[in-house]
Amino acid sequence: MISVYIVDAKEIFRRGIRDAINETSDLDVVGEAATAAVARRELETLDSGVVVMEFDGGDPDIIDLCRLITSRPARTAVLMSLSAPDRNRIDEAFLAGASGHILTTQRAEAITAAIRGAHRTPPRLTSEIVGDLFDRVRSGQPSHRDPLAKLTGREREVMALLADGLDNRRIGDILHLSPKTVKNYVSAILKKLRMSSRTEAAVFAAREAVRTGA
Repeated sequence: MISVYIVDAKEIFRRGIRDAINETSDLDVVGEAATAAVARRELETLDSGVVVMEFDGGDPDIIDLCRLITSRPARTAVLMSLSAPDRNRIDEAFLAGASGHILTTQRAEAITAAIRGAHRTPPRLTSEIVGDLFDRVRSGQPSHRDPLAKLTGREREVMALLADGLDNRRIGDILHLSPKTVKNYVSAILKKLRMSSRTEAAVFAAREAVRTGA
């Protein structure tokens, strides 16, 4: 029996996933929450095999919760749920340790199959996926011996923490900066490197660290 916990702000979507699971004999809903904050408290005592988690961007704490769950010694998989395909959100969730994603518009059979798949397979942030993300980031980038050379020392520090998947609040805590100041640094980094999102910057920074042996 695979235990499943559901995190979604929309009750109708939680009900839809719950109804799909209730039609199976090997899946069991052990709890649900509308926010990451509530789920964080409950998941401290619940042993869930898979957490189905909304990634549509309404909850600012959802990425931190995903990272917390997937970093635990006892493996709990996270399956991201989206109302529509969003490559940036999918990339961000994979970087935080998610094992896969579903769309809330999918049929019940596809959703339950994805839950089983997330439970039996490791997170899919493989070298192949990182390479694919990196290739998309580097496309359109001017050739440069050191792409990070144009960044200031502080911007490099922010870039390194982006590679760890941290949000502006956590980066600010570590560097003793306000979230607004961190946001300004991130904007400057994206502009200098000609990138469109912090996810691109995070993947780029992580790959550069590996490539240069940093």
